[in-house]
Amino acid sequence: MLGPTFDRTLSYLESRYNDGRNYRLRYVTAREAYNLARAAAFGAKGDPDPYLNKPVAPYIADLIQEADTKAVPRTCVVRRRS
Repeated sequence: MLGPTFDRTLSYLESRYNDGRNYRLRYVTAREAYNLARAAAFGAKGDPDPYLNKPVAPYIADLIQEADTKAVPRTCVVRRRS
């Protein structure tokens, strides 16, 4: 599942959907993706930053790992800028 094809897919997304004008590419954890999906389901619009940590807050272990290594597993979400 994670191999050359997946790497090519991410490279394509990074080059095509991260132009700084129409699109902003960001990597999020599964928890953050869930929070964004919930916010969208309830009609949230605009900058996703306020919705990343609600309703599910960061886990304590994640906060410690981020502070120590910055190596948090991430998934990819692409959104069109408005």
